[in-house]
Amino acid sequence: MKKIIMTIIGLLPVMALAQGKFTIKGQVNTANAPLMAYLSFSEDDKQIVDSAKIIDGKFSLSNSASTLPMARLTVSHQDKSVDILPIYLEPCNINVTSATGFIKDAVVTGSKVNDDFRLYNGQLGRLSAESNILVKAWMSKTEQERQDTITLNAYRQKQLAIQKAYKDTKRNFYMSHRDSYIGLVAYASNDEIDVKDKLDATAEEYNKFSPEVRKTALGKMIGDMIEGATKTKIGLPAIDFTQNDVNDKPVRLSDFKGKYVLLDFWASWCGPCRAESPNLVKAYAKFKDKNFTVLSVSLDQPGKKESWLKAIEKDGLAWTNVSDLKFWKNAVAVKYGITSIPANFLIDPSGKIIAKDLRGEMLDQQLSKLIP
Repeated sequence: MKKIIMTIIGLLPVMALAQGKFTIKGQVNTANAPLMAYLSFSEDDKQIVDSAKIIDGKFSLSNSASTLPMARLTVSHQDKSVDILPIYLEPCNINVTSATGFIKDAVVTGSKVNDDFRLYNGQLGRLSAESNILVKAWMSKTEQERQDTITLNAYRQKQLAIQKAYKDTKRNFYMSHRDSYIGLVAYASNDEIDVKDKLDATAEEYNKFSPEVRKTALGKMIGDMIEGATKTKIGLPAIDFTQNDVNDKPVRLSDFKGKYVLLDFWASWCGPCRAESPNLVKAYAKFKDKNFTVLSVSLDQPGKKESWLKAIEKDGLAWTNVSDLKFWKNAVAVKYGITSIPANFLIDPSGKIIAKDLRGEMLDQQLSKLIP
């Protein structure tokens, strides 16, 4: 199952723990003639850009955010060199000081989130440098050397060792930083959240983080996934919901009670989902007149309704299709603890979940057992 936790992190505001004003006090060396400072971050799915002139190497930026997003602090130079510093916008006075003319070399102080971020990045940075050295050494070899089995195996073993070190470093960090948002980021990025096959273990690990961390946007998202997976076990009643169809008319899952329903999660941009479409079309054609239907929920992106509609037409999805066009934040997907697509739930006429993730011929075989 493809993990998409980090994709979701990129779409979420970082924290919903506090609201308030942040102020960035910046200072850079006047070398390389820094001109302007720019701050960009997302707020309620909107991109916000603020700017300030750099005078005698100093600048100040203040704003408010209902969340604490990760931002890009950029400084422009006359030579147009790239100069970017990632920074978390905690509601406090944040000091950004660079001994050089470049903001990317700055030290951030006055913010616990950024303190933890610097520590975490420092640990991973050493491994990243080691990985770069390994890749450069490999690229410097001749084609004949690369084809040598012993040389190739040695390179792969070193790669695996670095990958393991990455996972171990992230695990050690989050285990020692249970009260830190960055600790939660380390946990979420370590491919350990599995609400499908390791639900109990995932819930146990998640609950070790502090209540404050679990209240962040990322914490709530993981909690919702765990809750959704807990409430959608086989044998439990399917969670009812309402979402608009292609004509913006509300559709309720409970409207289909009395039928076998395949609740299908997909998206027009999802290759594996589109590859599975012929199997759904085949099953629908075979059983649609035998008390069976499909209800598809799309995780298409905001502003991409046309792509969704074209995919429905091209793939021949002749059943009811709904979506709120909120990508991975689709309200139904969150309720059902969806962490990857395609995903589906087979619901019986009483509204109970009787099977999950039926792929290929599995759906036809299951329905053939249930429906004469």
